[in-house]
Amino acid sequence: YYNEENFEGALEAIKSGLNFDPNMSTAWVTKAKIELGTALDMGTEAELKALIAQVKEDIAKALAINPNQAEAYLTLSEIEIITGDRAKELELRGKALQAIPLDITLGKAEKEAMRRYIESEIKVTGSSTEEPVTEIITEEVI
Repeated sequence: YYNEENFEGALEAIKSGLNFDPNMSTAWVTKAKIELGTALDMGTEAELKALIAQVKEDIAKALAINPNQAEAYLTLSEIEIITGDRAKELELRGKALQAIPLDITLGKAEKEAMRRYIESEIKVTGSSTEEPVTEIITEEVI
């Protein structure tokens, strides 16, 4: 469903899978990503806030199962793009970067691709005189 861009069908399949086994961290993240994708189409600010709260709840469940799932932190950073909190976005991208080596849901090529993507996003905002963002990120996320 997801690859066919049938997001409603994908969401229903994921919910069904989570009803069967709620310990699938990747399913929680995929559910959150689909919901976040629909957030931009929400009609009212209240609807958007409610959906963002649901996405954060889904990601919290994923991280409770697998605290080293980089994609979960990356998804949280995308929420901050919507809310406009650039500092929090960078903090979460840093956490994603730190989680990559320990993330058992990613293969070697996926880890490398995600690392390069996140590093390119972080470097865009830093200057040569500042400490690297990845070294100053220590605050707890959730």
